[in-house]
Amino acid sequence: MGGAGADRRNGRRPWGALGAGAATLVLLVALPLAAAPRLPDRLATHWSAGSARPDDSMPLWAATLFPALVWAVVAGGALLAGRRADAWRTPVLLPLGVALVGAQASIVRANVDHEDWRDATSATGWAVAVAVAAVAAVVLGVLLARRRHPDAPPPRGAARAVPRAPCGARPTCAHSEQLPLRDSPKGAAR
Repeated sequence: MGGAGADRRNGRRPWGALGAGAATLVLLVALPLAAAPRLPDRLATHWSAGSARPDDSMPLWAATLFPALVWAVVAGGALLAGRRADAWRTPVLLPLGVALVGAQASIVRANVDHEDWRDATSATGWAVAVAVAAVAAVVLGVLLARRRHPDAPPPRGAARAVPRAPCGARPTCAHSEQLPLRDSPKGAAR
């Protein structure tokens, strides 16, 4: 039906996608666990827009597992979808991975070396940087997907190029009387 097994039977090996997915998952879990001794029991995970003060928190285990679970569900679904997901896998997973890892890093950075989650530093600057990086990842993902799938239909309203047969390939070629033949003497026309 087109799942990951079908990709292997057709000779395609999804090792690159599996490796990137696993690396992202490891980063999402490892970032908070590596800094755990320097983090409070609960981590600030949401900041109010007006004052840039933290206004919501999660326990360390939840702040570690929630983004990892989101990633595992989306990336796992994209990998199990096989060839059906080829056109959208990279443009979706690349920015999602950048956003999740960036958000995880900014949450850890804001909470590190604070006794209580309410004392966490502002994450606004990091949030803007993560958003810019995610938008850049969207653009890169779309470009990579289009490069891999050049037969994708052009966007609506785009001019379509009409393929032409090379001159001399068919007797109905419009330019065959004007161009010299390859095997004929120079300047001879058909």
